[in-house]
Amino acid sequence: MRTSFVTSILALVLSSAPALPAFGQEIDRTDTAETAPPLPSPRERAATPIPQGDPSWSPALSWDEPFFPNSQHDPAIPTPEAILGQAAGSRVASHDEVLAAYRLWASASGRMKLFPYGRTHEGRQLVYAVITSPENHARLDEWLASRFEGDVPAERDEQAEADALGDKPIVCWMGYGIHGDEPSATDAALILGWHLVAGTSEDVTGLLDDMVIVIDPCLNPDGRERIGTQLRQMSGYVTNTDYAAMQRGRWPYGRGNHYLIDMNRDWVTGVAPETRGRWRAIRQFEPQVLVDGHEMGPLDTFLFYPQSPAYHPQLPGTLNGWQKRFANDQATAFDRYQWAYYTREWADGWFPGYSDAWASLNGAIGLLYEQARTLGQPVKRASGEVVSYRESVHGQLVASVANLATARRHRASILADFRRARDEAESGGENADEAFVVLPGDKPERLAVLVDVLDGQGMEYSFTGGGTLTGAVGRFGDTVDSLELPAGSLVVPVAQKQGRLVRAYFEFDPHLPTETLERERRELERNDSSLMYDVTAWNIGMAYDLSCYWGTPSGLTEGAAPVDPGTRGSSGRTAYAWVVDGASDRAPRFAARALEMGVQIHLGDRPFTAAGRSFPRFSLLVRSHENGPSVARLVEDAARWAGVELVALDTGRSPDESPDLGGQHFTLLARPRVALLGGEGSSTGSFGHLWHHLDVRLGMPHTILEGLSGDLRRYNVIVAPEGMASELRSGQLRDWVRGGGTLIAVGSAVNGVLGEEGLSDVVRHRDALDEVGSYRAAARRALAAGTAPIDAEGLWSGELEPAGADFDVDEDEAGALPGGEDRDTWMRRFGPSGVILRAHVDDEHWVTAGAGSDEMPVFFEGSTALLAKDSCAVRFTAAADLRLSGLLWPEARERIGLSAYLTVERVGAGQVVLFAADPVFRGYYLGTARLLSNALVYGPGMGTRTAVPR
Repeated sequence: MRTSFVTSILALVLSSAPALPAFGQEIDRTDTAETAPPLPSPRERAATPIPQGDPSWSPALSWDEPFFPNSQHDPAIPTPEAILGQAAGSRVASHDEVLAAYRLWASASGRMKLFPYGRTHEGRQLVYAVITSPENHARLDEWLASRFEGDVPAERDEQAEADALGDKPIVCWMGYGIHGDEPSATDAALILGWHLVAGTSEDVTGLLDDMVIVIDPCLNPDGRERIGTQLRQMSGYVTNTDYAAMQRGRWPYGRGNHYLIDMNRDWVTGVAPETRGRWRAIRQFEPQVLVDGHEMGPLDTFLFYPQSPAYHPQLPGTLNGWQKRFANDQATAFDRYQWAYYTREWADGWFPGYSDAWASLNGAIGLLYEQARTLGQPVKRASGEVVSYRESVHGQLVASVANLATARRHRASILADFRRARDEAESGGENADEAFVVLPGDKPERLAVLVDVLDGQGMEYSFTGGGTLTGAVGRFGDTVDSLELPAGSLVVPVAQKQGRLVRAYFEFDPHLPTETLERERRELERNDSSLMYDVTAWNIGMAYDLSCYWGTPSGLTEGAAPVDPGTRGSSGRTAYAWVVDGASDRAPRFAARALEMGVQIHLGDRPFTAAGRSFPRFSLLVRSHENGPSVARLVEDAARWAGVELVALDTGRSPDESPDLGGQHFTLLARPRVALLGGEGSSTGSFGHLWHHLDVRLGMPHTILEGLSGDLRRYNVIVAPEGMASELRSGQLRDWVRGGGTLIAVGSAVNGVLGEEGLSDVVRHRDALDEVGSYRAAARRALAAGTAPIDAEGLWSGELEPAGADFDVDEDEAGALPGGEDRDTWMRRFGPSGVILRAHVDDEHWVTAGAGSDEMPVFFEGSTALLAKDSCAVRFTAAADLRLSGLLWPEARERIGLSAYLTVERVGAGQVVLFAADPVFRGYYLGTARLLSNALVYGPGMGTRTAVPR
C-alpha cells in the first residue's frame, strides 16, 4: 500500500517536472529574459497556496541536474520528493519533515538505525542516524568495544596498516546545519540519508560495507524553524532574486539556537543543551572523520578545507595533510559541474571551539565547508549568474559524497593515524607530568560547572586530599616553586586520551606563530583589516575566574570533591532573620526569586558575624519582622529553587565588632523589573548572551522590547546589548534614568550615553586626547588608594609629604598624545579580536559582590577604550601588566591600559552602568557574569534613590 502510494506521488512529481539535461551538459544559469507563467487572478490567489522555494517553471531560476546520475535506488524506499511533495532540495524542509523522513527510512531498511540524543530549549528532538550494512550493524557494539585493540605500525605504511587493522570499518560523523539560517546543509542531509538507505549500486553498498556513517541531519532545529517561519511568512507569488531582500529573513534570523547562542563556537564549555547532547553522542563512536556543513555570504562561491594558518599547536600534525587530500578529491567532484570554489583563504585553525576543531582535538580529521547561501530561493550574484536553492543543496551533497569516498579509499591509514593521535595524547608528549589544577575556594558553583564540562568532554580528573605542585604558574602569571595543594584541589592531568583538549582549553597563553603575526600586522597596517577569524583567547579557568595553576603534581593523596552546601537552615521555623552568603554566585539568583515573591531583602555593605559564622561583604539578609507570617516558607522555597544555603539566625546582635543586623550597613533592595532591548540593529550574539543569562542563569522575569517604546515607568532596569547606541540617545530614556531607573549598556551600546548630550561623564579615548594624561593619573591614584602604609611618626611630626605627587600627570601624557587624532585613529585599527586582560576590582563597590579578589580576568574585544575618574568599579590595569591571554598589539595595549571596564554613575535618582565589553560573552564568562548579575538584581536598590511608599 505504502509503495504504490509513494510511486504514484513520485510519478506525479516527475511528470510535471521539465526534462533533465544530459549529464555534463552546460546549464545556462544567468538571469535571462523568460516568459513566466501568468500570475493567478486575485480570486485564484485566494485558493492557491504561495509556492515555496525554487520556481519549477523557470530553468533559469531552478536546477534540474540529477543528484546521483550513476546510481540505482530501491523503488520500495520512499523518496524525499514523495515526502516533500516537490523536487528534493528545491525548498527548505521543516525539522518535522526531516524527522519524519528519517523515521520512515529507519523503519523501512535494515541499514539505518535512528537514535535520539537530546532536546532543544523549544522541545524539538535531536537525532542521529547510524547507517551501515546490516552485517556491520550486527557487530557494531563488539567492534566499538574493541576498536583500540591490536598494534598499529609506528611508521605510515598503508599495507601494514591494512593488515594490522583488518576489516574494521571507519566511522564518519556527518553534521549539518549548526547555524539554522544555513539551511541547505540539512536539506542535503535529507537527500544523503535516502541515498545511503536506498542505493543499490556499488558506490553505496561498498561504502556501507567499509564504513559506519553517522548523520546528524539538523544540529539546530530551533534556529532552522525560526528562519523557516520567516521565509514562509515573507514569501510571495513573484520570485525575488535579490540577496538583500527581507524575503530572506529578518532579525534575529536563525543562526543561533533558541537563545541565539552560536553553537559552532560552543564546544569549549557546552552552554547549549544541543552541544552537551552531541558531546555524549559523538564520544560513543569516536569518529575518525567529522564533517560540518555550513553556508556563507550569498555572493560568494564555495569554501572547503584545508584551513588557513594559524593552526593550534594541539591539533594533530597529520591533519593538514589529510585536509589537502580530501580537498583534492572534492575539487575533482566540483570540476565536473564547473562550480567555483576555493580553500585556505579564511577560517583559520587557531580557535579550538569549532565543531571540526573539537573533533580534530579528539584525534579525528575535522572538515568544514561553506556553500554560498541562498536561503531557500534563487539568488542573483554580482556576475548575473543565478544560483537556485536546489543547486546550493547539490553542492553540499557533492561535497559530502566526495568526502565519504575519500574516507573509504584511505580507510586503513585514517584509522591508523587516529590511533596514533590518541596514543600520543595519552602519553602526554613533552611535559607529560604536567596538570591543570584548581584550588578549592569561595566559588564552588563555578567549580561544579567546570566538573560538568570535564565530564561532558570525557576528560579524566581527580580531587586530591593533599599534595604538592612544583613549578606552579597561575592565571595571573604568578609563579611558585612549590605550592601545597589543599584537600579538595581539582587535578586534570595532561597524559590522557583527551590530553589535547586539556591543553587547548586550559593553557593560559598559547602564542601565535611569528609568521602569522607578520601576516596579521601587514594586513592591519595596509588594509585596516584582520585575518583572525575568531577570538584569540578562551581559557576556561580564566573565564570562570577560578584560582588555577599549571605545574607538576606529586605526592597526591586520594580526596573527595568539595560538597556543594545546597539548601539547609531553618526547616520552616520562625527565626529572627535568614542570611545567604554573598560570595555565592547563586545569591543574586536567590534574591531575584525572593524579591519576586514579595520578600524584603537587605544587602550588607560590611562583613559580619552571625550564628558562629563569618559572612562576607554583600551577603543577603532577610529580617522576619519586615515580612509576613509565611516568610519562612517563602525564603526556603527561594533558597531551594536557587540552590543556596539558607542560614537561620536567632538574634540580630553581633558577637564581635562587626555590624549588628538592624543598622545602616544593610540596604533594602528593590524588586527588579527588567526590560531587555532587542530588534534590528542590535547584535544577535550580545542580545542572546544577555537573554540567556537573564532567563537561564538568573531565572529572572524580564520583558524583551523592540527598541524604546511605550511607558518605560513599568521597568526599573533597562539592558542595552551591543549595537543599540542610537536607541539610548532618546530624551525619554534620559528622563527615565533621572527618575530612578538603572540603565545597563554593554559594549558599543555605551556610545549612546556618552558625549555632551549623554547621561555619562565617562568619555571615549578618542574624544579626550587632550586629557588622557589626567585620566591616567586619576586611574593610578585610584589603584593605589588605601594601599600605602601610614608613616605615623611623620604625620605627628609634620614631615609627612602630601599624597598624590607620584601620580601627577607624566610629561609624556600631558596634553595631546603625539600625532593627536590621527595617531589615535591609527591605533584603533589594532583593537583586539578577543583577548583576556587583567583588571583591578574595587571590592568595596556593591556591583563587584562575589568577585573574591582585587584582580580578575576580563574578556575584551574591539577598540572602544573608556576613560573615567571617579565612577570605575572595575578598571584595566596599567599597560605593562595588562595582557593575560591572546593577541594584543602594543597600540591597543596603550589605549586600553588604565581604561574603564565597568563604571557605575549616579544620574539624578537613577544610575548608568557601563560594561566596555560583553560580560557574558558566549554564555561562559562566569567571572564577569557575576558582575552583571549584581547590576541586574541589586542595582535598583543599591544605586538609585527609591521613593518610600506611603
